Amino acid sequence: MALQDLLILDHFLYSFKAPIFNRLKSLRDLIKNCEHEKITRPDASYEGVYLFAQDGSYLELLKNPQQTPNVFALAVSSLSPQQETVNALPSLYPKLQWSTQQIHDADKKPWYTYYGQAPIQDTQQQGLVLWAMQYHNLRRHRAYQYQKKLPSKKKFTIKEFTATRSKIPPRYLDLIRVQCQWVPGNHSISSQKVVLRVLSPSFHEFEIIMEVDEERAENKPMSVTMELVESSEIESQQVKGIRLTRQQNTLIINF
Repeated sequence: MALQDLLILDHFLYSFKAPIFNRLKSLRDLIKNCEHEKITRPDASYEGVYLFAQDGSYLELLKNPQQTPNVFALAVSSLSPQQETVNALPSLYPKLQWSTQQIHDADKKPWYTYYGQAPIQDTQQQGLVLWAMQYHNLRRHRAYQYQKKLPSKKKFTIKEFTATRSKIPPRYLDLIRVQCQWVPGNHSISSQKVVLRVLSPSFHEFEIIMEVDEERAENKPMSVTMELVESSEIESQQVKGIRLTRQQNTLIINF
């Protein structure tokens, strides 16, 4: 496997204003490996709803009233325990400007190194934010955290995330073309649609699908599709404005 192919999905996120975020907290009553957390680090404080998949990837739904709601962000990390790919990104793609930042956890211990493009731009103008993570401990890809996050009374378990869909204005296209250069995958970017395909920890392609639509992008409707484990039990339903649609062993959440 080539060095460029060793980056895989770590997690992805959306940000929401407070009223929508407060409705999203009801997901913790339905999803077996879902938690609501308030996190305080030396460099940041935030509140999120976290949906964990068995393969170690996760979805982060953030309360973020300071930014335009529904900003989408994608974080990748290295498949290799030696983290060669993450370290090598600046040399693999020398024409891009890179920024690194050391991130510490709530106990002020080294957590991961952030690798992204510099300068870090205002996320209100991007529509897509990408970064890579180099972890400093063995809690790679959430197998460790997943084992901690299994309350027995919840309804169903996520096997893996398969796709996320949203709408973006066309002014984001040029920036997205630059951003996705260093993310390995079979990407497709046209004037009508952006499709990024990123390898997941379970070795399937996680699809990020963005339809280009200037008018409807303002409302930014979005959905996340995930595969459930076979024993999961849930029917299609509406929960405080969040629509869950069950199609055999697939669950779609529309926000």
